[in-house]
Amino acid sequence: MNLADLDGSWKGRRAFLIGGGPSLRDFDWSLLKDEFTIAINRAAMRVPTPERCIFFTEDLRHLDQFRDDLKDWPGLKLFHCGSKGHHAHEDVVTYICNHDKWPVTEQRNWQKSLKGGLIHAYSSALSAMNLADILEPDFLGLLGLDMDTPGEQVENFHDDYPKDWHPPASQLLRFQEEIERIAPFHLRATTINLSEKSQLQCWQKLRIETFLRTTAGYVVPREETA
Repeated sequence: MNLADLDGSWKGRRAFLIGGGPSLRDFDWSLLKDEFTIAINRAAMRVPTPERCIFFTEDLRHLDQFRDDLKDWPGLKLFHCGSKGHHAHEDVVTYICNHDKWPVTEQRNWQKSLKGGLIHAYSSALSAMNLADILEPDFLGLLGLDMDTPGEQVENFHDDYPKDWHPPASQLLRFQEEIERIAPFHLRATTINLSEKSQLQCWQKLRIETFLRTTAGYVVPREETA
């Protein structure tokens, strides 16, 4: 596929960017039925309308571990490749990889088109925000981007990962600092943080029910994108 065809394809819509934070443990996923979503890693498996979801990962381990799940998943699957030579899963996911711009330290800027790939960041959440900005929804709701965890290691809303996949909780501070330093100055969508417990302080917080109600005019009926 030509990735640049995605540029601006969500104009006039509302969308959601979904991480893996523990605030989603009791989340009612049915609230996202028929919504346009970007879901990082395992969050994609919970989205009720995968045909309107983009699975996003930067983690090669994730593709190795959950390849069979992804093969059967019907939504668009994007892998932002962090190094050369990883092509084992090209039959399952679409690679975002600009080999003319290596090493990755030379491409750390926010991109305006998928022709230029995406920003290379410490957190996949920031790269996913760059993707959302390229798609250009009018409203963007953030879910599960907690940047907080109750224990000494990063926790998720699910128990799908091996124990050795959980980095120290201190890593979340680095992610938070990077997101707050970069994303608010580039995201063109009206961005709302829908996770009450999230430590991200750079966007207004609302309950998801309020967000759904106040942005109802930006819902696109399914038949319009069939």
